Amino acid sequence: MYGFISSVTLTEIYYIYARRVGTDVARKRVEQIKLSNLKMIPIADALIAACAHSVGAKVVTDDKHFEELDVRVVKFRD
Repeated sequence: MYGFISSVTLTEIYYIYARRVGTDVARKRVEQIKLSNLKMIPIADALIAACAHSVGAKVVTDDKHFEELDVRVVKFRD
């Protein structure tokens, strides 16, 4: 199983490091995360999955990556 990180989280990590210790360190931290086993989730998909999960709803989609997240999926088409 993979871990996941949204683009918003990655942006927040960059912002916090840039503000506290500088942009060079911020870039290095973001690159370390990108090179890890974490899969990136586009912001729209992360929000859709989070909303569905929070109310116990299903995501209707044809995007296979939703099946790897902690949401129930109904395939839009096969």
